Amino acid sequence: MDALEFCQACLTGNLDKVNEALEQNATLANSFGEVHPDHRAFMQLENAEAGWSALHLAAHYGQSGIVKLLINSGAKVNAVAQNVIANTPLMAAIAGGHIAIVKLLLEYGADPKLKDAAGHDALQLAEIDGKREILGVLRLVR
Repeated sequence: MDALEFCQACLTGNLDKVNEALEQNATLANSFGEVHPDHRAFMQLENAEAGWSALHLAAHYGQSGIVKLLINSGAKVNAVAQNVIANTPLMAAIAGGHIAIVKLLLEYGADPKLKDAAGHDALQLAEIDGKREILGVLRLVR
């Protein structure tokens, strides 16, 4: 399985496929891919349809089982997207509005003080997006 196919399995939550792929090639945990096909046209406007780590994608699309599997398989919890946004998986989870994944990433050592290409940290992004519950969680770790 190539990295793009692996990343698509991560964002769609295909736990069996992801687990099998990682058993065959553990380096896939840190591979990079593209957002969901339905989301690509929108993200092309930002020139950011690609360059997301598997962990970014799983976090943004709410795949908590995949997030755990990736981290336990060596995925870098503070990976920086290889695109113009240059955010982290924590920031991707915030954008997706997934509070449980935000908490999970923080448990595994995600750094909420890292900044994206625009100079925003996780707390600032949650404020900008109006994610009040996530704001509460992030304020507890500051």
